[in-house]
Amino acid sequence: MAKFFVHTLGCKVNQVESDGLTAMLLERGHKLASADYEVAIINGCAVTNAAEKKSLRLIERIKQQIPGVKVIFAGCAAEKLTPQQRELLHCDGVVGNGDKHRLPDILDAMLTGQLIQANEADEVVFPEYAFEQYPQLRTRAFIKIQDGCDNYCSYCIIPYLRGGVRSRSITSILQEVNAVVAAGFKEIVLTGIHLGNYGKERGFEVRLHDVVECILQQTTIERIRLGSIESPEISEQLLKLFEREPRLCRHLHLPLQAGCDVTLRQMNRNYQTNDYRLLVEQITRRFPDMAITADIIVGFPGETDADFAQTCAFVEQLPLTGLHVFPFSRRSGTVAWSMPQQIDNAKKKLRAKAMTELGATLQQKFLLSCINVSTAVLLESIADGFAYGFSSNYQKIYLHEAGNVLGEICLVKPLAIYQDGLRGQLV
Repeated sequence: MAKFFVHTLGCKVNQVESDGLTAMLLERGHKLASADYEVAIINGCAVTNAAEKKSLRLIERIKQQIPGVKVIFAGCAAEKLTPQQRELLHCDGVVGNGDKHRLPDILDAMLTGQLIQANEADEVVFPEYAFEQYPQLRTRAFIKIQDGCDNYCSYCIIPYLRGGVRSRSITSILQEVNAVVAAGFKEIVLTGIHLGNYGKERGFEVRLHDVVECILQQTTIERIRLGSIESPEISEQLLKLFEREPRLCRHLHLPLQAGCDVTLRQMNRNYQTNDYRLLVEQITRRFPDMAITADIIVGFPGETDADFAQTCAFVEQLPLTGLHVFPFSRRSGTVAWSMPQQIDNAKKKLRAKAMTELGATLQQKFLLSCINVSTAVLLESIADGFAYGFSSNYQKIYLHEAGNVLGEICLVKPLAIYQDGLRGQLV
């Protein structure tokens, strides 16, 4: 048995997979350690050049700081390695996305001097993380129900590294949700690489709203939160679930990427700005308390000053509650890599700053609308004398002298804007 630690970089799906790996390794008898561990598992990210370089630098740093440590490199960044890069890294093991769920077997074989042949990435079967007890590693339980993507946005490397859409069986999802409830969790977050395309490989016989409805009907989980969903995949059936189910958290993250139709076409996005606007306006009319956040990429190749101004004007008139802003990151292997009219880094930085400030203004406006409106908050942690957690519509709320309520859902009255959220009191 070995002392191990899992370093996770990148998206929520990576974090979910790391949690599953941790649970399986603990059940095998391995010990989780934050220092002086014998095995380091790096679950790396390759969504941008910077993320990939960070993953590779982490390997070098661990090798230098912990003599004799065995390093296993996994995930999208490992999937992208060339044979020459593998040689230079001197890792003890390299595990692609198709083999992540087999990592406990690979580690055990490594420790006993055996060799296990890695498989090619499985394009059909959803890789299961088989553990009996859900790991209590955080307050909310993240549950991966889908993997892969078929969209091939011109800027994105992920479909090449994770393969096509694969969906988890509802039976397996319900088993994990029930395990989460038994472990004492109050909230789950459904995640996936392309969550709204759940069921696509089977002709959409079962869709995302069917999964949500089954969880609502067949488990007692108190809150269900949805990960990022593409706007064309918001179905009427899903919106009707929001209407009748208070257990479904009032927050949607709908990636926009650009508020200019020319840029959206260049990005190979499958909607236009008017489609997005009509959807967001419809949702906020039906659900005034719904928080809607969005991703924006600035500095995409060919984005003129006028295009960027159009995106700013479009975002400003939408009832959004916050933005995740990303300067365009050029990735080899994508269509956008070779596009003409690449934007220089200085201009991308200025545009990112302007868009981030616009996002802060939108968030401030929404936070002001939440003051004195009592809301249920799942309290997650304590820092500087304040307990804090998130409301159903994903606003961070701080409580002073909250008592022993961590991990509980409490009714809170927000009183004022505080730091990156709201300060409130228990009702």
